[in-house]
Amino acid sequence: MEDMEGPTPEFIAATSIAQLTPLLFDAAEDVDQLGEQPEHVAVAEETVRAFLKGKEPDPDRSVATVTRVEDGVEIEYEGRTVTITYDE
Repeated sequence: MEDMEGPTPEFIAATSIAQLTPLLFDAAEDVDQLGEQPEHVAVAEETVRAFLKGKEPDPDRSVATVTRVEDGVEIEYEGRTVTITYDE
């Protein structure tokens, strides 16, 4: 029997990114509801991790800033920024 190789790192990365697609499309529909001021919101994953460990969430790690930009949103989290653009 031939040894089967596991998925390549490229495939794993693409799979991880692709899992976000439905959520990103849903989020894109909400962008029009954002105001001009940045919103500071809890990041669920960090909040849940803290809860499971029986600790208070660290606000420096569990808050993201979401700002509406010309053609999408900018998200700042843990000193890193990502901009998500979309077209209709």
